[in-house]
Formats: sequence, C-alpha cells, structure tokens
Amino acid sequence: MKSTTIALSTVALVIAGVLVSRQAISDTPAAPTEPGKDEVHAAHQSEPASTGRSWNAALGLNPFAVGEPVKVDQQILIRERLERMRKGKYNTPEPYYHMSLKQLQQLAHNGDAAAMVQLGEQYSNEAAQLVNDASFDSRKPPAEVSRQYFYAAMQAGYLHAAAVIAAKEIDNNNLVEAWAWDKFSQFTNDPDRAALYNADQQFVGMSAEDKKAAEARYQEIAKDFGLIGPDTESPAATANPAP
Repeated sequence: MKSTTIALSTVALVIAGVLVSRQAISDTPAAPTEPGKDEVHAAHQSEPASTGRSWNAALGLNPFAVGEPVKVDQQILIRERLERMRKGKYNTPEPYYHMSLKQLQQLAHNGDAAAMVQLGEQYSNEAAQLVNDASFDSRKPPAEVSRQYFYAAMQAGYLHAAAVIAAKEIDNNNLVEAWAWDKFSQFTNDPDRAALYNADQQFVGMSAEDKKAAEARYQEIAKDFGLIGPDTESPAATANPAP
C-alpha cells in the first residue's frame, strides 16, 4: 500500500509538471541533469566549419562547399517552423521562433526549456538550411543533437517532448522506440499527444516480440526519469495500456 501511494504521488507530480510547463514554459527552469547535457551545450562553442563536411554530405550538400553561404529565406523558414510547431501543439512562446541559433543555445545552456524545444525542432527539420550557421553543431548527426535537446527539455519540465520524440521515431519507422516514448507520453497524460500522430493506427501491426522490446525500452525511460525505484511501483502498472 505504501509503494502504491508513493507511485500515485509520483504520477501526480509528473502531471502537475506538464500543466505548469505548458502554461509557463518561458520561465527559466532548473538546468537539466540528463546524461550528456554538457556534451550538448559544449558542442556549440564556436565549432570550426570544417567539421561539418560529413554532415553536409549526409544532408545532400556538396561536402567541399563548407563555408559557402546557403541562400535561405528566413521569413519563409520562420513561418513554416511556426506553422509546423503550432500544429504539433508545441506551445512555445512566439519570440523563440525568431531567435538565432546562438541566442537559443545561450538560453538552453541556462536551462530554458522553450529554447531547448526550438533547438530540438530546428536540428530535426531545418539542418540543411542551418548547416552553414556559425553556431551549428556539425560534430554529430543533426537527429542526435535534436534528440538530446528534446530529452533535456523533458528534464526541464516540458513533457510534451515525449510525444514529439515518438512522432519523429514513427517518421523514421523505428516503431519500437516510438512505442516506448508514446507509452511514456500516455503515462504523463499529455493532452496534446494526439496532435502529432494516431497511436491506434501507428502501432497496430507491431509483433509481440517488438512490443516486448518496446516495453523494456519504456522501463528504461521511466527509470531515467525516476519513475521506477525501490520505493515506487512500476509505471507499467499505472500507465494507460499502450496500443
């Protein structure tokens, strides 16, 4: 009974965090403590442009054209970003859509969840347009940098990032990882999860073996966020059942 009470208290605290972060995400939260945080932020300290060659090639750009300016219509880029993120119910304040990578990185380094979300989204969807920005982190695949920022945003209180990660894994056809993050999103009762994907359709064809692997991955995620421990009940017993 004691463990169940503690588990329910944990759920209440997580859900409260969702509501607070959705209403006041522009407030500066505590600095994230996820593994690898220092790597994420250190990667943006004036990285030489030459390291971007391999990722230029991966993005379909000329690997020998590093440093050459890419013509980008910033107004169109911002408008498309704003429309995409509003559709996905990201709910970040509008000023963040207009900030430069350097501005966002400085805010993210100080624990600003909204800045982390913007960086995660831009590295995920706009790497080809941003690759020649002096502040662009080209030492890692853009998808990896994006994932680290979304994870850091979750640690800072922005739990809608779980559904965002699930949606991006669905786009990458990685249903095991997507299922795990979707279940975590269900556990936090994210009201905007459905704005990103239809879980009933996406996971209906998963095999029993894949679901078993996805459940194990979900347990890892829950443990990372302190939802599984010696005095708490497994989230699997309290979360809504995944499709």
